[in-house]
Amino acid sequence: MVMATPSEQPESQFSRLNLPMLQAKEFGGLALPADFPNTISLPKYPVGSRCRWIPTPATDWGIVIGQTYIPSRAEAALTQWAWSYLLLLDADSPSRQWLVADWVDEADLEFFPTQPS
Repeated sequence: MVMATPSEQPESQFSRLNLPMLQAKEFGGLALPADFPNTISLPKYPVGSRCRWIPTPATDWGIVIGQTYIPSRAEAALTQWAWSYLLLLDADSPSRQWLVADWVDEADLEFFPTQPS
């Protein structure tokens, strides 16, 4: 275990581990929203929420196990950002035979009703 003392600089403590140095890179105009994170909305679906894709003939459902704030794929310039969720599919979900989890955009997701409609 490598312990850093207050007098050590981060470069010296990590150099002993022989890790490659990471470099900041430009992403071709991709930038976080102004005043991030103060100006973004909270995710609509908390981790642990039971959700489903907006109903289709073979709608999948499951539990939200992750969230990420990403550029909207619906907008070519990638200037709009939105929440995306990692959904762990339920054992009875139609796609579960070949898929354990999948990403879904907030606009395509809804809370799963506790009682069938």
